[in-house]
Amino acid sequence: TVNADFQSAVADRLDLQAQAKVQLFDEKASAYLSSVAGVKKLADYSPEAVLALFNDLSSTYVNLQTVGVKLAKVRPELYNAIIDHPITTTAKSSSANIDENGIVSFKGFKIEEVPDAMFAENELAIVAIQNIGRQFTGIDTVRTMESEDFNGVALQGAGQAGEYIIPASRKAVLKVVKGTAVPEA
Repeated sequence: TVNADFQSAVADRLDLQAQAKVQLFDEKASAYLSSVAGVKKLADYSPEAVLALFNDLSSTYVNLQTVGVKLAKVRPELYNAIIDHPITTTAKSSSANIDENGIVSFKGFKIEEVPDAMFAENELAIVAIQNIGRQFTGIDTVRTMESEDFNGVALQGAGQAGEYIIPASRKAVLKVVKGTAVPEA
């Protein structure tokens, strides 16, 4: 940033820091969702297993009498298994687009592909009602100050972040993990 306008340089650094913090907060929110989620299992990515999983998820949300958009955030491998699923055809009015590797929804769930870094080991998806909880950030201070470690100014900020889901609503948050489903007795 030598010879750069001071205010422009600060604005540029703030933008980069904000992007890094948003990614960090999203990772923490994913870990929080995982910690409060119920568990569903998927043995493999076969069409039969994927269809059975989404049929089970659909039944679960109907029986919970949920209201709102059902959202499934999935790993790339599961995302591709959904797009490549034999029932995602125009004959069944599917909106899967192989050319763009995109799908809007599957079996009543809005599908969103997210990076592996957003999941714990063995997690394949987080499923919930959209906006079931809140993720929040409050910034108290952002300022520049003369640096003690180098010749120039340092950027300093302070704030708080967190996430919350009403305990009664947590039963509508599920995670899909690798494994074989255990039949209910």
